[in-house]
Amino acid sequence: MVLNGVMFILTLAGAAYTLDHGIEYSKLSPWLKTRLLQLVDGYEHNTRDRRIMDMIQEFIGCCGSISAGDYDNIGREIPDTCRHPVTGNDYVDGCYEVFAWYLETKSGWIAGVALFLCLFQIVAMVSSWILARGIIIDMQRSGYYE
Repeated sequence: MVLNGVMFILTLAGAAYTLDHGIEYSKLSPWLKTRLLQLVDGYEHNTRDRRIMDMIQEFIGCCGSISAGDYDNIGREIPDTCRHPVTGNDYVDGCYEVFAWYLETKSGWIAGVALFLCLFQIVAMVSSWILARGIIIDMQRSGYYE
């Protein structure tokens, strides 16, 4: 019951923090910027980095970490996933910013799911209390606990 209470408080605090601060201007953005620059750097020789960047660039519609210039700065060709599929133009926005915008729209849902889980934790706390109370009463009737 105590652990459910602690988890309830942590989940509620996380949901409140997410709703209050969002994602776009949090500490996630600078980390994401650095991580995506690392993926751009490993794009040519690491298939995992290439696959991750291709998925992000194609799905979200962005290029590089800051811009398409990230590839130019390290002397690499701009990949096809950095181009609009119809017009063929390079995406202007960098992935760290667009990805933060994308996650920002999802943060409300994330907080909603967290609050829904808080409801289940309250039910678990009440159930634990009822079960513990029932065990104590049963032990008192049996003579094991006085």
